[in-house]
Amino acid sequence: MDPFIRLPWFALKSVLSNLPDLFSLHSLCSASPSVAAFLRENNDLFVQIIDAIMARPSRDRGLLPYIRELVRLVILLRSRQSIGTGAVYSYAEIIESLRNLGEQPPRGQSSKLEAVPLTIPSAVLFKLLDLVTQLRCVAHKCFHSMIHRCLKLPIEHLPQRDFTAQGKGMRVGKYRNEGPPTDPSQRPQGIPYVPVNIGPMTRLEEQRLIGSLLHIVVFYELRAVYTESPTIPEISQHADVLLVGNVAGFWERFESSYTSLPEQLKTVLLWMDEQAGGRENVLSWLHSFACCEGSKCCQQYTLVAGDQEQWDETKCSIMYGKSRGYDCLWRSKVSVHSPIRHIELSTFRPYGLVFWEKSRLEALGYPTEGNPMPLWFALSSMFSEQDWEGVISQQHARS
Repeated sequence: MDPFIRLPWFALKSVLSNLPDLFSLHSLCSASPSVAAFLRENNDLFVQIIDAIMARPSRDRGLLPYIRELVRLVILLRSRQSIGTGAVYSYAEIIESLRNLGEQPPRGQSSKLEAVPLTIPSAVLFKLLDLVTQLRCVAHKCFHSMIHRCLKLPIEHLPQRDFTAQGKGMRVGKYRNEGPPTDPSQRPQGIPYVPVNIGPMTRLEEQRLIGSLLHIVVFYELRAVYTESPTIPEISQHADVLLVGNVAGFWERFESSYTSLPEQLKTVLLWMDEQAGGRENVLSWLHSFACCEGSKCCQQYTLVAGDQEQWDETKCSIMYGKSRGYDCLWRSKVSVHSPIRHIELSTFRPYGLVFWEKSRLEALGYPTEGNPMPLWFALSSMFSEQDWEGVISQQHARS
């Protein structure tokens, strides 16, 4: 017998509202016919339960603030036609809510969308649970693919410094970007480093990947709206990017330049293009992706380790609008002392470095603390000849 069928409605609502995440609610709906029937027959309670789960403090396994907003956007876009325009936000309000919808500390965010309207149909909410569970599986597949590539990189670390050498530089000459542009011949002989896999994603890394995927879903939802109703002015003004599938270009119109979202989107889209066989196939590939869940899935896909750096809504304890990986790459690109300044960040996209936190970056061979020179040296060890030519030509052009 299904034990949930014996609970009164208020007790069942309390139990469901205290589930740790939307993935658990999806699993319970699949396992318990009485829970699924309860939610199907009480769409207003269904909405309240989803909002309660998402609003749990992030340190207690809730969703990051900007991901809550993205989930609400998907619900509103998918339900707007079915429940009447007077019951939900207008397209003007929805488009306005897209601004600065990325990774930022709580004080930098002002929610444009409050709680989801209670009139949202249950069918839309069930599809939402299917979607977020599917996106989690996609995120894990992407993570394992990128980490597999990272582990194959021939990373090198700087040799020990020889203070008797002329100029007190490195043992085989200085590796500084002062004066003439750097070239590979000025790079010392490195010490080989074997990248280490420290295991599953942290919750923060997982949510970054899921957040990027949700940005992609919102883009395609808006493109579908434009295709059906091309006269909506708030959406038609973005037709130039919507029609050609320029996801990153669309979101760059709403994001502050200091955030890591555009680079995270380009990183995920590169991987999805490879999986789908081209940008034009990304949406159909996403719809057809087979979700591996629970016992059907590799255990690595279901375990999520604790964060080294928690997103705590009572504090601003993470990078301001940037992941640790993105911050390291950006400083390597713009620092006047970096031997690899002006490098194209596209070089690093196949490896997903913009998503990873400190402990993973360091285990993969990229030191993140103290003097940045070891980090720059390790990053330069993955360069191809073409990468070096690009760096040197850019430095010549700007010197």
